[in-house]
Amino acid sequence: ATWNGVGANVHFLPLQSTAIAHQATDSTNVITLATNTADLSVVGIALALTTSSYYTNGGPGVAGNIIDSDILINPAYTFSTDGSGSGSTAAFLSGNTTYDLQAVLTHELGHALGAGHSGVLGATMFWASAISQRFPSTDDLTFVKSLYPLPGTAAAFGTIGGTITISGGPVSYGL
Repeated sequence: ATWNGVGANVHFLPLQSTAIAHQATDSTNVITLATNTADLSVVGIALALTTSSYYTNGGPGVAGNIIDSDILINPAYTFSTDGSGSGSTAAFLSGNTTYDLQAVLTHELGHALGAGHSGVLGATMFWASAISQRFPSTDDLTFVKSLYPLPGTAAAFGTIGGTITISGGPVSYGL
């Protein structure tokens, strides 16, 4: 529901119980506990992990379209569903190692939508904020609204052109 209400062309159905297991390309998006050895080895020490499959240029669909995204939750951690979970360093050092399941799933569903990790501190998609950020930040909303615009809003996007200079020369952005 968190991602459904962001003003983008994103529509997740309500969660349902299923007997379907995690499979990379079954076109069924599944959220599950990682229980078998293979899934546990992939998740490692992460709270959760999203695995996604995409069409390639040689596939039957449009290249880049998501075929399947499954979320594996690490059963080694304790999760809460009432917002009381914390994951800050201070909480961890004090022995509070309960994590907010909504915050973790909001982050992982961002990956299911195609978002990578953000460099913006406080963004849902910041690499370490899956432990406390329950709702998408402005950075996250910009991503999802630009990738999944509502019908009729695509014309509202534009481009910026020009050259950035320092002391009369162009800025180098290569590393």
